[in-house]
Amino acid sequence: MTPAVALAPLHGRLVGLALAGKEGWDAAVGTPAAFLDRAEAFVALLRRKNGKTWWAKPAAVQLRAVGDASDLGYGALLPEGELGAASCLSVPYTPQELARLLANDFSSTEREVRAALTALQWVEAQRPGSLQGKRVQYQID
Repeated sequence: MTPAVALAPLHGRLVGLALAGKEGWDAAVGTPAAFLDRAEAFVALLRRKNGKTWWAKPAAVQLRAVGDASDLGYGALLPEGELGAASCLSVPYTPQELARLLANDFSSTEREVRAALTALQWVEAQRPGSLQGKRVQYQID
């Protein structure tokens, strides 16, 4: 990973705050000269490495799953249709989960993680052992 890529989220956060109106554009972008200086530094750092190569070669993804958690339940699908007609999943929340949601005690992060867990358990239930030793790419919104 290059230092430029590692530091990109720091700049991206400022731009995001500016887009949301919580920070001024001057703080996010600065003067044109400062912006050009940062862009030149980014390009220079992009050509360097910090000694670690995180992705020496692309990982061979063996299963892609897409999922989401809404206000009603969990949903997931396998876009490449590995399970045929059963490649889509929709699970409503349990009464306990609904009660937590109504009490504002069921964060979106927890719901998304539970959606991922539900999707992986669903694939494993349909085809036991199919996930063992595999690389899974799970996408959320």
